[in-house]
Amino acid sequence: KEYLGQEVVPDSGCGSWLWEPQSTNLVTQSEDYSDASWTGAQTSATVTASTNINPSGGNGTYLVEYVTGSQLGAVVSVTAGLSYTGSFYVRNVSGSGAITLRDVNSVTTAFTATDEWQRFSVTGVATGAGRLYINVLTTGDIIEVWGAQLEQQSYATSYIPTSGSSVTRNQDVCTNGGSLASI
Repeated sequence: KEYLGQEVVPDSGCGSWLWEPQSTNLVTQSEDYSDASWTGAQTSATVTASTNINPSGGNGTYLVEYVTGSQLGAVVSVTAGLSYTGSFYVRNVSGSGAITLRDVNSVTTAFTATDEWQRFSVTGVATGAGRLYINVLTTGDIIEVWGAQLEQQSYATSYIPTSGSSVTRNQDVCTNGGSLASI
C-alpha cells in the first residue's frame, strides 16, 4: 500500500524508501485459523470465520472468543539460539481487548487491542520448540485476528501471506538508483 508522508526532510518533498531484508514467514497458514496447524494447539477458544474486512482491504478474518484457558496458537520449527519475531494483526470486537502474545519460548507480553486494526509483535531467542500463541484474557471478550507471522528476525518486517507452506520474500534491492551522495 502506498503511504504518503514520511519525508526525509519535513516539507521538502523528499521521500524515503523502506528496504527490507529477505525474510520467511514460518507460519504455514497465516490467515486460516481453522487449519489443523492452528487447531492442534488451540485450547478452549471459540474460533469463528468472519467475512469482515481485514487490514489488507479484503474479506476474511477470524473471531476468537475467550473460554476458560483460551489460546490460539501454532507450533513452528525453529533453531535454538536464533532470534524470532512473531506478530498478529488484532482488533477488539467486544470486551476489554486484553490479550497476550507468547514468543517462541512461551514468554508472554500483554497488550490491549482497540477497535482499530493493530499489529502486535513479540521477539525472543529460541531455546527449544517454537510457538506463536495469542491469548484472550477476559471471559466473554472477542477479538478479531488476521495475518499471523513468525520470522527469524529480531524485528517484524512487512507481512508475508502464507497458504499451506512457509513463504520467503526476497531482499529489496535498488539497482541504478544514483550515488549515495545524491540520495
